[in-house]
Amino acid sequence: MKKISKSYQVFGIGIAGAVIVLLLALWQSGKLSVLVGDKEAPKISETLWKLALQESHDVWSGKVDLSDPHFKKECPRLYLEKDDVPSSLKSCRQSIFDCFYKNRSLKIKMKNDFFSYHVNLLTQDTFEIFFEVGNKKKFQLKSKCRKIKLPQGFYWGNERKEKRDRVWHTSGIQYQVDRFQVRYIDVFKQFPSKKGKDLFEPISDFLPDQMEEFCRQRKSQVLSSQVKAALTFHHGRKDLSRINQEPPDWNTSAHPYGPRAEESPQFLMSKGASFDREFCFKIYGKECRKFNRFEFFPEALGWSGTAELMGGLPEYVHNKEHPRKNLHPSSYYYSINSSAHQAGKRIYWSGRGFRRIDFNFSTTEPFHSEFSEFKVGFRCMRLNLLEEK
Repeated sequence: MKKISKSYQVFGIGIAGAVIVLLLALWQSGKLSVLVGDKEAPKISETLWKLALQESHDVWSGKVDLSDPHFKKECPRLYLEKDDVPSSLKSCRQSIFDCFYKNRSLKIKMKNDFFSYHVNLLTQDTFEIFFEVGNKKKFQLKSKCRKIKLPQGFYWGNERKEKRDRVWHTSGIQYQVDRFQVRYIDVFKQFPSKKGKDLFEPISDFLPDQMEEFCRQRKSQVLSSQVKAALTFHHGRKDLSRINQEPPDWNTSAHPYGPRAEESPQFLMSKGASFDREFCFKIYGKECRKFNRFEFFPEALGWSGTAELMGGLPEYVHNKEHPRKNLHPSSYYYSINSSAHQAGKRIYWSGRGFRRIDFNFSTTEPFHSEFSEFKVGFRCMRLNLLEEK
């Protein structure tokens, strides 16, 4: 065996000494404990947690740009060359939230230091923020962005012979309703055949059994005609607290924008007013189709915060009392001055297809359209019993 030369021995001793000095310095500074784990990692300040949580909240609220190359790389199905989708339609979506943070390290600057962190979606409603120094916390996601609750109280419901018989009360049932009509992004995993569809457009080619199955999978049901009418008629009281105390006024507006009919574009145009593109914010009618729909997409269309109650796609509803009145026709197949854009208007859809022959317009004027087929949208609602106090 060769003997190690004296010069190498001296060099080795020098290296060992330098390492010892370095380890002592790290131990005294507390950094060694982070590296080897013999001591608790330094705690992240509340300010850093709040900053990281605020960004996560913004992403969950839909404040993301889907034209970001990161989406193209990680989730090409979500990527858009031009992202003009309103944040309200991108909010409360696990697919977007998860993709935004997928394989991405983020940094927060605090004074002169940068702190790196990651976000992981753990379940459908929980996520974890993890700072690289070893601190992590779990947080709860809230899915209220795309739901509204119908306040307890009296409302106008399905049409009956006597007007007083149309009033109904929620009677301890909490109606939780989709704020928007169901989108293709909600179903593209379950229905791969819908792959070529614009993800943020309302589903327009489902038949009733598919709609009902979609809602059933989410422990919900298709919106009822009665609740649709309650959301669309303006509640007519001075404030929401009176809804549970008194029935609606007989002169309640048949529009969700205010207690007076004059607040509706349909009423104004029926009285001779000229079309104003601002009307499209309330009713996306036939005149609005030349404009980008997202440009006028409302954050909250009606008094309840529910969107897409008037215009856009006609909406299929469940109508147990009158099965042959299962479609609310207000849509972009009518001019804004049409009376079809009023609460309580209903027609019959056979549910067998989308041709003109599949629709019965005996109670209102037919769709005005150059198309031979028509689209139909829908939304879901969930019923929960409220506990008595």
